[in-house]
Amino acid sequence: MPDLVLLAIVLLVFFGLWQFIGRATGIDLNGLLRERWFAFQVRRWEKQSNGPPVLKRTYWTAAEFKRDHVRLGRIGYKITDQSSPERGSQEFLLGPRSSRYRRRLPAFYVTYQRSVGA
Repeated sequence: MPDLVLLAIVLLVFFGLWQFIGRATGIDLNGLLRERWFAFQVRRWEKQSNGPPVLKRTYWTAAEFKRDHVRLGRIGYKITDQSSPERGSQEFLLGPRSSRYRRRLPAFYVTYQRSVGA
């Protein structure tokens, strides 16, 4: 049981530092994980010659979209819909002291359709 408590504390500290570093430096640490996951999916679909007929992706940066769009284009996906979220107020009040929290929104949502010949 003490091992589980220690593991939980270590994980909480790790994820807390992960969030702090990302917010303090402006670096999107989760972007690296999304990038790897998207690349892995495309390689798998390319190798197996299959993939979903309709694919919906959420992108947080334009660079992330460009890299993924090129990868998906190679295996026959075309954009059928692209939209941006409502960019209203992104600040929220949290807690009894009314501390402000800025919520980061995705840059846009894209729907791809797989070409028949691909």
